Amino acid sequence: MHLSTPANRNMEFAAFALGLAKAGGQHEIAAGIVNGMGFERVQLALKAAVPMGTSTSTEYGQLVSFQTIAAGFVESLRASSVIDALLPVCRRVPLRSALAVVTSVASAGRVTPGGAKVVTRLALSQGGLSPVEVAALIVVTEDLLRFSTSASLQLINRELQAGVSAACNREFLVGMAAGLTPIASSGSVLADLRALLAAVNTVGVGTFRLVLSATIANQISTLPASTGDQAPAFPAFGPSGGSIQNMPTLVVGDDEMPTDSSGPINFMLIEASQIAAAAEAPRLSSSKYASIQMDDDPSLPGNLTSMFQTHSAVIRAERSIGFEKLRASAVAAISGAEYGVQS
Repeated sequence: MHLSTPANRNMEFAAFALGLAKAGGQHEIAAGIVNGMGFERVQLALKAAVPMGTSTSTEYGQLVSFQTIAAGFVESLRASSVIDALLPVCRRVPLRSALAVVTSVASAGRVTPGGAKVVTRLALSQGGLSPVEVAALIVVTEDLLRFSTSASLQLINRELQAGVSAACNREFLVGMAAGLTPIASSGSVLADLRALLAAVNTVGVGTFRLVLSATIANQISTLPASTGDQAPAFPAFGPSGGSIQNMPTLVVGDDEMPTDSSGPINFMLIEASQIAAAAEAPRLSSSKYASIQMDDDPSLPGNLTSMFQTHSAVIRAERSIGFEKLRASAVAAISGAEYGVQS
């Protein structure tokens, strides 16, 4: 079955993963499997001369074919991964780079004739873009692998997108919330936005992005402009995202938002131009003989499930990301939000 058409080239990453899973992680065997599916670029990446094992080696990651395949997958993450959505507008800095973080902003003043010039101090602290490793594991049955249809590819692609996005969101948003004291919600969307902007927009310019939990997005998207009114309060915003007050707004799962001592944070404002970030392409590996702890919060020791014994395979997508706030006021957050009729 030939599946490589312009309409589904975004399935190349999923085809790569499916080929590895069917071949038990063996690249040469996976290349033959993918060849039968018609994904020529994926086949070239799998057949290239690289050390045996997985796609995690440095040499493998530099292959042009794989980078092209991975780039298409990363592009698809921008709808669900906050760091990927921010990368085009934030400060792109290579991982493992040293940074100077501004903790006190310099100011300017008028100089009168014969008067002393204003001198202020710009306070800096040491920061760095250290890599954070995130991983998503997807377990698939051999029955699913056996039938390499477009539906199975779409399923694997969706699960890879969801797993990688969720892992990235949890780490990135926890990092953005670090050191913050969340603002208690007033119960009004506009009043909460005003408080967020007062904390972040201190110079009148910036690249602002809102991040909401799914529960809060559901509430805001169904708010009427006033009591008894059928018109929405924010017509450019829906439960999957959009914009609020001309600020692009991203929606993530409730469990992907950070928490603090006062409870869950469910509303964040990020000034993207004051965020340094980087993200590498995901690396893929697969095994039919691993034992997996099937738990959202794994701990050792735990109950392990054998992939061999259950006729399954596990696909692992790993990724290195990095982020740092360049200003302490680059992010603000609201906690305890619950929105009824807009006011």
